[in-house]
Formats: sequence, structure tokens, C-alpha cells
Amino acid sequence: KTRASMRANNSNRVGLSFEAVKLVPIEVLGVDISQSNLPIPPLSFNLPKINLEDLPGVDPATAPGYFDVKYLDDDVLIIQQNAPGG
Repeated sequence: KTRASMRANNSNRVGLSFEAVKLVPIEVLGVDISQSNLPIPPLSFNLPKINLEDLPGVDPATAPGYFDVKYLDDDVLIIQQNAPGG
């Protein structure tokens, strides 16, 4: 499970900043945790907040982690991801 928030850029560009991660054990050493009463708590932590403007040599406008929203017409939405974003 992750928690993310939107980065404000412009009206057609959406950027995501990942803030936290929570890992919930499902299986440990081949044992299904949901079927046992092993008290294994979830592991959660906050990710560090990095301001892209503060990083040397990084242009926030072209940095990975955003996608552009484009409209073909009133019914079709196209999302274009920043390379090499997958």
C-alpha cells in the first residue's frame, strides 16, 4: 500500500509524490499468515520528502514522475507518461 499526493504543475500535467509505504505480511516462510495466529505486525514508514527544485542538475519540468493528460475529444482521455516512466 502506498500513499501519494499530486504535485501542482499545470492544468494538464499531473505529478505524483510518494509519501509512505505500508507492507502487510501475507506469507512468511511458506506459511499463510491469515490462517495462523502469528502476531506479525505490518511494516510502515514515511518516505523522505525531496523537493525537485533543490536537486542540482534536475529540471522539475522534465523529471520523471508525472504524466500529461490530453483530450482527443469530449469522450476520449489520453494519458502520456514521461519517459522512461514505463
